[in-house]
Amino acid sequence: MSTILGAILYSCVLLLLYTGIKVQVQEGKAWEIWMQELGFKAEGTKNEYLRYFTDFADRYEYTPSQLYEMRLKDVKSYDPRDKRRIERLVLEQMNEIIEAGWSTQKALGVRKAVSSFFEAQGMPLVWRRKDRPKGESDGSRVALPTHILAMYDNAGRYLKKRNRALLFTLKDSGLRISDVCTLDVGDYLDLQDMKNDVGETFKVFLEATTTQKMKVNAYVHLGPEAVAEVDKYLEERGTPSRDEPLFLNNDRSRLTERAIKNVFDRWKKWLDKRGQKVSAHSMRKFHRTRLEGGGMPEGWVKRLQGKKASVYSHPEQTGELTRMYIDIYDRLRVFTAQVSAEKVEDQQKEIERLQAKVKELDAGKDSEVQKLRREMEDLRKEMNIMFEVMRKSE
Repeated sequence: MSTILGAILYSCVLLLLYTGIKVQVQEGKAWEIWMQELGFKAEGTKNEYLRYFTDFADRYEYTPSQLYEMRLKDVKSYDPRDKRRIERLVLEQMNEIIEAGWSTQKALGVRKAVSSFFEAQGMPLVWRRKDRPKGESDGSRVALPTHILAMYDNAGRYLKKRNRALLFTLKDSGLRISDVCTLDVGDYLDLQDMKNDVGETFKVFLEATTTQKMKVNAYVHLGPEAVAEVDKYLEERGTPSRDEPLFLNNDRSRLTERAIKNVFDRWKKWLDKRGQKVSAHSMRKFHRTRLEGGGMPEGWVKRLQGKKASVYSHPEQTGELTRMYIDIYDRLRVFTAQVSAEKVEDQQKEIERLQAKVKELDAGKDSEVQKLRREMEDLRKEMNIMFEVMRKSE
């Protein structure tokens, strides 16, 4: 038992050092118990709780053991005014955060972290309704189609195809970034192909994906915009094995949540004033807002995104979830008829380039000629689909 506990503590310290969180030596049974309970939470949640709790402890210059002893004394006190001493300290720091111009969500992060620590000690904090900070959360905004297009057009030079595939996967699936990071190439290849009435390809789950944060089933659906970009990205990588991560870092390691957040931070310079609040989480909000606006029931959207929904409704089992996703996918599209026309023009130019290349090739290089001809045929098929989509949108 002591060996396992030591390993947990060592891993948490490494996690703190890796993420750049200020670390002070934390010892004592109170800290160890909290570390054990945090071990069952998602990595992102652990990161946030550790950061917020460390800030709180540093603010008042208390160690975890001292906070535990303080709470124990207050709980045993006969003076009712002592019962909420820790709560008052938390509220004080929350007010300081809001007065400094930070969001109410950041202030609530402190409360959640400190509450988690004391719940692990068996002495939960007591919050009243009026303790919740006033004002609306100023967190991530819902992305607009114009924001997504701006990010698509400025996806970088060396990692353009990866960034575009990542952007559209988040947009079409509504998954959290923690879940997208865990996807392997095999997970994508195992998705079932389905077509709409104009022949566009959708990728649909065969088995549910268990989310990292809530451990709830998510029923992944990807529309043709995401499928096209992921296919281009995988083609650029050659023939990746099934067990390789779907999205890679520069060093070909698995893409991390921090790396995804950095990509979205770099995109902000291409966005308007409203777009400065857009983040990776905004894709999830876009997904939900657009689908619900198209008539999909809230509980069905939760099934797609991996949130807890009614135990009595299971549209994923009857096929209704997939049919409705395909029927209202236009709500998630960011390429309008005008943009599609521009893409058609680009495709035509690419076909002309390939045709010229074929003429230049030596007749003996039959394999390369055949490859180019296949590429041209694929491009022509894409153009036909685009023309059909444009015709329907008129």
